[in-house]
Amino acid sequence: MAAADFVKALQGTEEIELAVTGRVSGKKSTRPVWFVLEGNTLYLLPVQGSDTVTLAAEEARWTCKSAPIMDPAKVHDVVESFRTKSERPFAAS
Repeated sequence: MAAADFVKALQGTEEIELAVTGRVSGKKSTRPVWFVLEGNTLYLLPVQGSDTVTLAAEEARWTCKSAPIMDPAKVHDVVESFRTKSERPFAAS
């Protein structure tokens, strides 16, 4: 699946499924997470697990690399983006 298809699927949902592979166990686990899409960057809350994740929104799935945000100012900015997004009404498609 192309990234553009995944981005399109994000438009109609409030949360996505995050699948990670355990660093020690090697077992795959999934959990729902909230997200904010800013330009070409997808921020997730919370992010735990491996460096590679598989995301699912509606029927769309996308596997990509992930990295934690370490800069406190950027963490603050992303948290504010979550707050702003949660204040907007849900746009069902």
